[in-house]
Amino acid sequence: MTYIPIPTRTPSHGKPTNRALELSERISQSIVEFQRSYPDTRPADVQQAMRLAWGSTLDSNRRRRVLVIVLAGVTLLLLALGLFVLGM
Repeated sequence: MTYIPIPTRTPSHGKPTNRALELSERISQSIVEFQRSYPDTRPADVQQAMRLAWGSTLDSNRRRRVLVIVLAGVTLLLLALGLFVLGM
């Protein structure tokens, strides 16, 4: 088995950045506006929508990682095949 390290950014658990604070404010405003338009919106609806939104972000990151792994695998396969042919 070959180990291929994949660099990822680890979330910071310190003080939130200004960008994170602004984003959370915008999300909160959007939820309040939506609840004004649809007063029967339940907290469970909001939670499910947030999970769906977060999941779509994670899916795109997963796709990117899978693509990198596949490309690395194909590259290694071609390299091994080239070395095999040269060794003959």
